[in-house]
Amino acid sequence: MSAVAVAHGTWVRCQSCGAGFYPGQRRCTACGSWDALREEPLPATGTLFTFTVIHVATATPPLPVPYALGYVDLDDGPRVLAPIATAADPETTLAAGTRLALVVHPAGDPVPFHMEVLA
Repeated sequence: MSAVAVAHGTWVRCQSCGAGFYPGQRRCTACGSWDALREEPLPATGTLFTFTVIHVATATPPLPVPYALGYVDLDDGPRVLAPIATAADPETTLAAGTRLALVVHPAGDPVPFHMEVLA
């Protein structure tokens, strides 16, 4: 099943069972419902589940290295894979359980959003 285009900074939630998906899809894979998925804005905060630190610039456009890429459990939302911006070395700044804030990028940006450590 392929992803469905949704508005920048949104995800879809099934109105039948409550399951959520990012990126969007056409059918709820939790309960099988069709036409029950509705777009919602991505939650503004979340908790870091796990991460890795990238030391080689391979993204287009390249991100400054080193940078962190992690799975984040958004509050009352989906788990997303996102780059994580840190002011210091991500290997010493981040840990599972770190609280993060979502920063949505303008439409058309090749990276739809990133996460930042909450102060």
